[in-house]
Amino acid sequence: MPNTETILMTPISIFSQKYAPRYTPNDTEFLGHLGVIHKQTWKYNKRNAKQFRVDLRAALGNEGKLQNFITTRQNTQIGQKLNFYRHRASSTVSKSFWRQLPKTVLYKPGLYRSCSVVGSSGLLKGSLCGNHIDKADFIFRFNLAPINGFKDDVGRKTNFTTLNPSFVRKRFNWLKTPENCSRFGDLMKQFRGSHLWLPAFALRSAHTHLMKVAHMVRKTKVATPIFGHPDHYTAVGNLWERTLNGTRWTTTGLHVLTSVFDLCHRIDVFGFWPFPKSLAGEDVPYHYHDSVLGVLKFHSFTKEFRGIMKLHELGIINVHLGPCT
Repeated sequence: MPNTETILMTPISIFSQKYAPRYTPNDTEFLGHLGVIHKQTWKYNKRNAKQFRVDLRAALGNEGKLQNFITTRQNTQIGQKLNFYRHRASSTVSKSFWRQLPKTVLYKPGLYRSCSVVGSSGLLKGSLCGNHIDKADFIFRFNLAPINGFKDDVGRKTNFTTLNPSFVRKRFNWLKTPENCSRFGDLMKQFRGSHLWLPAFALRSAHTHLMKVAHMVRKTKVATPIFGHPDHYTAVGNLWERTLNGTRWTTTGLHVLTSVFDLCHRIDVFGFWPFPKSLAGEDVPYHYHDSVLGVLKFHSFTKEFRGIMKLHELGIINVHLGPCT
């Protein structure tokens, strides 16, 4: 007779059991394990990567498909209510907003052979990973982390970058003055021709401000603003909350990384590091472009990183843990 427990397992349950990290919760012991991994030559495991994609698609369901990563005219209708994924509120899609959306899907399965997903950790400082990063067909970055002045370490190409609402508020005062807009425009020039991913349906309080950002970017034509679909973000977040045993809000980094497995055949990850010290015992700034030490507590970075390292050890993604030599 078939096992009843197996029959009742959902795709999310199967994914969570297979890909939940089993590492020690002790960071010191885990860093010791990472030191061993770092000395080993990473090898791509085609079989594991293929099976992971199958399991991921099944667990995310229709809402988590690559075609729903970005809000488009194909997956959104005028008059539809889109729920904010961090507020119990919704926004009705207006005709003017709908017209701003891409007519068709921007990202299709198998579009790129290689992708670099570049975090902003201070681990990249002095890494000389720029050339390795730029070798990829498509490059993802986060929160407008600057490349000017850091190209040897982080590369010079950008195809996709994100923007955190708090960044616009703290650095550019929600673009309230011409001077704010001018400084923001100068920063955006580093990312000319890229897609700017905006979490317009995360916080209701930030929605109007991000619409203003999108309008400015579209007007200057320096980049193309795109909006993450809230249902897709929720699907990815729920999956990792289950898999990582109650992590807080999924970081944008993990969300994007999870979302592009069908887009990219091979994925290299740089600048993801949740610890204050490197494997060599050196201080690691929170970002490569500043000197702030420590890790923010809003997200469960160490839990997420353990999940990412599980995929590294399975040969699914290549996570770079130190300098590129």
